[in-house]
Amino acid sequence: ANALTAVQINAPHWMHSVVKGERSANVDIIKKSHPDVRIFFRDDHIALEGPPEEVELVRSQVQAVIDDLRNNNTTYLELEIDPQYYKQLIGKNQIRLTEIQEQTGCDIRFPFVDESRFVKLMGTQESVD
Repeated sequence: ANALTAVQINAPHWMHSVVKGERSANVDIIKKSHPDVRIFFRDDHIALEGPPEEVELVRSQVQAVIDDLRNNNTTYLELEIDPQYYKQLIGKNQIRLTEIQEQTGCDIRFPFVDESRFVKLMGTQESVD
């Protein structure tokens, strides 16, 4: 019989995008190398299901990303900013945005949806401040 196991990894919702990677690249890699493992992103955790050995491999990869975020004191903040200021903050060809990110070491993400007014900041406590 094929044994299946399920594990949960504690991870606040904001960490999920880092685990997923840019355009879900990390998840795609995991799915290719471990097609039998299913990944579910829940509110405050990530759930894995599949064959025990493979689930353990994926769990350790995901846990490593989360541990990195915790060890680097990564913090997350959503700032409400009126969309009329986005152009100024981003700058032509994202020059201003790149400058701010390089100076602070903070990852800044503007919402793609017009209705959203929340800009996401992620980095060390110092860089986010």
